[in-house]
Amino acid sequence: MLKTALKRGILGFLIGDFIAIIVPLFISIIINDGNFYPIPPSFIKDSGSELNAAVLQYILSGLCGFGCAASSVFFSSDRLNILQSTALNFLGVSISTLPIAYVCHWINHSVAGVISYIAIFIAIYIIIWLVSYLSIKSIIVKANKKISKITKTELN
Repeated sequence: MLKTALKRGILGFLIGDFIAIIVPLFISIIINDGNFYPIPPSFIKDSGSELNAAVLQYILSGLCGFGCAASSVFFSSDRLNILQSTALNFLGVSISTLPIAYVCHWINHSVAGVISYIAIFIAIYIIIWLVSYLSIKSIIVKANKKISKITKTELN
């Protein structure tokens, strides 16, 4: 399980960095003033320089991706039920994202900012979980129908 988590985590690190490039690009396109906004100005100020902020943001984005991807291993465990897998995955993803989002100034440094981040995070998590669950359930139903047909054919 640890080896799988590390493999997934390494890929997640790269995906986290890719997302850290794509999101600011879309934000800059939405702002549409001709400038590129890769790093929140408040994070640059806290980091001492734009370069420090960029290096730190990309390392932390990668770690965020690593944690999220590695946490998916809980859904592969035969020893955990769906509630346990979901709880452990949720905990792993939460621990991987909230502190990094706060440090990188991706969320407002206020109680309201943190609460709104958590609310949005939970909503997105639930949507992704439901879509994944329904997709996997559909695959299982189709597989069971095929198995049933094969079994009926062999019995006849």
